[in-house]
Amino acid sequence: PPSRGTLTVTFAPLPPAAKPIARPAVALLLDASGSMLQTIKGRKKIDIARSELDHLVRDVIPDGTPMTLRVYGQGGRGSCRSDLMMPLAPLDRAQAEAIVAKVRSTDGAKTATAASLRATTQDLANAQGQRHVILITDGGENCSGNVEAEIADLKKSGFDVQLDIVGFVIDAPQTGQTFARWAQLGGGKYFEASDAATLDKAMRAAVKRQFEAIDAKGQVVASGDIGGNPVTLPPGRYTVRLRGHQDVSTGADVKPNASATVVLRQ
Repeated sequence: PPSRGTLTVTFAPLPPAAKPIARPAVALLLDASGSMLQTIKGRKKIDIARSELDHLVRDVIPDGTPMTLRVYGQGGRGSCRSDLMMPLAPLDRAQAEAIVAKVRSTDGAKTATAASLRATTQDLANAQGQRHVILITDGGENCSGNVEAEIADLKKSGFDVQLDIVGFVIDAPQTGQTFARWAQLGGGKYFEASDAATLDKAMRAAVKRQFEAIDAKGQVVASGDIGGNPVTLPPGRYTVRLRGHQDVSTGADVKPNASATVVLRQ
């Protein structure tokens, strides 16, 4: 077969006073179950996660982005409760920081991932365009839910959704493999984090905007982060578009053993 080439996608600088293209609605889903009370280098995992969530809403997610925050694990021993702490609304940084500061884990609370994903479908019902769900968790479902079935329903709910999963200090390789499979089923990516620094890196990566490369048959054959690492493709002509936006696209010629770069408007 012919040697492959690489494709890198970047955003064009935004002209002064120009309005950027609408961003996907972001649903942050945090596992605050009892295991998040475990410590890493003297800090509770929930404290690290709360700090990184605060950083995300304060500095990383653009102001005005439609978003929600749902937390499970705050209902006490044996609880499978899931709380919508921030209903869908444009991001207000000060308000979001105040809400994040209230997040707590409770000893013995269970991991209600499936029920929380089911609720997220309703949380995002009034969002427009693409929906982006980011799940931060340290363990598997133990509230008798079927996570894979809920992901399938989320994907069939009638809108373009992407599920990224951040595994935070997981206890076994099999758990990471399960999370990776869930993310793949949700059309997203899986990230692992072992401490505050890697959690910050993973969450930053999860909120990056993505592109899709489409071949001559109209099939999506590759995707990647805009401004991120290049993707490898067979030589050929491709359409490159901003994920979730059919009208933001351009052409790209990938040649053998060569690097191609295209620019999309933001």
